[in-house]
Amino acid sequence: MKKNLVLVWMATLLLLTACGAEGRGDDSSLNVMFISEVPVHYEENFGPYLDEILSDSGLDYESIEINVELFPVSHEKLTISIIEREVDIFIVDEGLRHILLDPYGLQPLDPLMERVTVDVDEFIIQDEATGEFHLYAIPLNNDSSLVKDMGLILPTPMIGAITKDSPHTELALYLLQEFYGN
Repeated sequence: MKKNLVLVWMATLLLLTACGAEGRGDDSSLNVMFISEVPVHYEENFGPYLDEILSDSGLDYESIEINVELFPVSHEKLTISIIEREVDIFIVDEGLRHILLDPYGLQPLDPLMERVTVDVDEFIIQDEATGEFHLYAIPLNNDSSLVKDMGLILPTPMIGAITKDSPHTELALYLLQEFYGN
């Protein structure tokens, strides 16, 4: 019985992977997904918070709809969201890093390396295609601007990453930089 369940799960993932192989089709929105301990009721606070951050950015973001979704910590939700390839920025509980950290699907965050003041060695991974090492995630803990600005106290740190096929890499990098702070 358990073997059959595993086979069904694997077949489902394979089917979802094949369906999501084309990548993103909608460039008019930037999707931010939290899979973390951040309470779901904070979702309504993100619109004004992001508007405040972006108003000083100098970036053209008015034509882009920014969607923020919050979910409780779930391995399954993260796996399915990665396969669907509709998210630009993932903010996840640090305990999910083993699922999220994959150089194949993430945008290198090297431009943020000089801003990050904590040890990020665990988020620097070799890209097998090029052999180069890159930063693929940044830590977001209780000292980060995002957590402080939202008035949160998290029991476990989070990490932020940008998907490789995001059409809004510059905007996503700016947001992660501001979420980190310093």
